[in-house]
Amino acid sequence: MDNFEDIVKEDKIIKQFMKKKNKLVHPLVPVKASKSTEKIEIGLFTLGHLWLYELIKEYGYSKFLREIIEYAICKKLALFEWEINDKVEEEISNMLLSHDIIFSKRLLQNFNIEQYSEVDANAKDKDHPYCHLTRLLALAELGMASQIYTTELDLEKFLCTPGSVINATYLFASMTGREKEITEKVPDWFYEIIEKNMGCYHESKHLKYYPKMDAISCKLNDLELQFASDWYWISDNDQVILSKFLYSIKILKELSFSLLGLNGILSAVSTRIIFDNYWQSLYLLKNDKVDEYRSFVLDRMRLHILKRDDGSDMNIGELLREIDGGLFDPIPVNGDYFTKSAKVYAEELKIKDEYYEYNSEYIHASLTAVYSGIMVPCKNPEHDFHLTIKDGGARLIDSIAGIFEIINKHIDLINTYYNEEILVKFEFEELFFTSKDEWTEYMNGYMGE
Repeated sequence: MDNFEDIVKEDKIIKQFMKKKNKLVHPLVPVKASKSTEKIEIGLFTLGHLWLYELIKEYGYSKFLREIIEYAICKKLALFEWEINDKVEEEISNMLLSHDIIFSKRLLQNFNIEQYSEVDANAKDKDHPYCHLTRLLALAELGMASQIYTTELDLEKFLCTPGSVINATYLFASMTGREKEITEKVPDWFYEIIEKNMGCYHESKHLKYYPKMDAISCKLNDLELQFASDWYWISDNDQVILSKFLYSIKILKELSFSLLGLNGILSAVSTRIIFDNYWQSLYLLKNDKVDEYRSFVLDRMRLHILKRDDGSDMNIGELLREIDGGLFDPIPVNGDYFTKSAKVYAEELKIKDEYYEYNSEYIHASLTAVYSGIMVPCKNPEHDFHLTIKDGGARLIDSIAGIFEIINKHIDLINTYYNEEILVKFEFEELFFTSKDEWTEYMNGYMGE
């Protein structure tokens, strides 16, 4: 399976992931699978060699490992923990003591897989030395290891070489059904330990964006104040164009006061609104439709006022100030001036690439949007790279940089409309810290003041 973190980097989070069958490695959990009905493979039991992987981590591929392998070949044992009885344990312990190494079992009743996530994940990689070692020891139990292992070979190179001859030999054993000779010996206590460790968990990571609150707030406030005092003197059509831009600014302002909002679902759904404000303004200006659009939406506004005004909202009538006709004048039947999809308009305006870049994952609460907002890769190595629920902020959403790009495009549009630079674009790097530590230091200073 493709490495999930690479898929995330390539912005193909769900599309590529969902091409693969999402199932547990271990066929042990009720409902998900049944031990009696699933094909049981040696890869399910790599934890049985955890005691050996831990020794390799500490002592490398030194002489002790060669002695262990040759002992396994001689005794025809795979040396999974459940095969290590008192006699075998005594012999292995004595062997290791000669190298000043202490033998220790790992699969105890208080076993916690989170402590060994990386080791266990590596052992399930068919080209990793741990997996090669497990397969070699399995071949030892089947009496096949001596076909490929000799005392003269370079052991580390033998185990670490991708596409190892070990895999080819083991494939033959598996295809001829001999793998079952090993897997059917797995005791119930091992299944019980695994079942206790089948819970999902994920890495705890920092959020990506930490805002410079004073810089962002100052910039956004300045944009609002730039027009507020002179709004009366601005023409009706210009007010339409500017108000759509300022609506985007207001959304960004509200987002900026929430770390979860900036880094998560709220920024994702806001992306669509902000993009709509941009492309609609572009369409209206390019086609000289601002006045027509304004008349239509103000007529339509009467319906929204009637729907909202049940007598409890004393301020709703203030919207009537913008309406030329009476409250009960005819209302347009069509609910939206823009009757085609945003995608069609984006194609007409030759900004289709922007449409797909900023919007395709977050429209209509699609499953991609849902998964991106609430899920992350599960880090339990006994699970096959599935997604699990993320507590706290979203980690598979990265919208805020795109929001600033859209707003800068909107600024370019307005500057072009007025034929002068009345608005200054945002410099993204000036508005965000480069690390959580910088943000924490800033916030501590801010709170101290």
